[in-house]
Amino acid sequence: LEATFCSPCSSLHFEHLHLHPLPKGRLYTPAAAYSNLLPTYSPFLPELRAMLTLRETFLTSAQTQLARAGARAGPGPHTYVAIHNRRGDYGPHMAGYGGALVGPGYFQSCLALLRASLASPVFVVVTDDPAWARRHITGPDITYSLAHSMPEEEAVGTDLAILAACNHTVLTYGTFGLWGALLRGGRGVTLMSTRAKVLRR
Repeated sequence: LEATFCSPCSSLHFEHLHLHPLPKGRLYTPAAAYSNLLPTYSPFLPELRAMLTLRETFLTSAQTQLARAGARAGPGPHTYVAIHNRRGDYGPHMAGYGGALVGPGYFQSCLALLRASLASPVFVVVTDDPAWARRHITGPDITYSLAHSMPEEEAVGTDLAILAACNHTVLTYGTFGLWGALLRGGRGVTLMSTRAKVLRR
């Protein structure tokens, strides 16, 4: 990866964002150079997906959890939706920008939209706060990743593999969910939060 994109950085061309007018959200004013803007990566996604591969053990663990979720939901075929719910360390970070973590309403809006538009959806919640998720992201079609009970490296790899293996993704914030959705591939839908709205990207 580094040999392709960083030695030297000949393919990626970063520019100061003030050269291109961007809408400024209530929470963030982007820094002068911010490499996590999605358009930066889109031309390179085929190469990135080929380079950033997940270990077989993580893929197997993710597939086992998805198979259990599907069996719980009854006869298929099913459409799998990963819900990325990051909380933990992000609360103080968002507070520093005058914002707050998304609440139950965001997830309820996403679930209602996807339940109305997908055939036999199965939702798998990936989170760093399982107790909060079990209280607020609920329903008979909801399953929670078991990765939090694994050793840390295995947990991180399994949750990323779950995000990448699902057909669609609901994101909150942070690069973990972002890369899970980018590595997913295919023509799935990614729902992202921005202020009080739910956007399709």
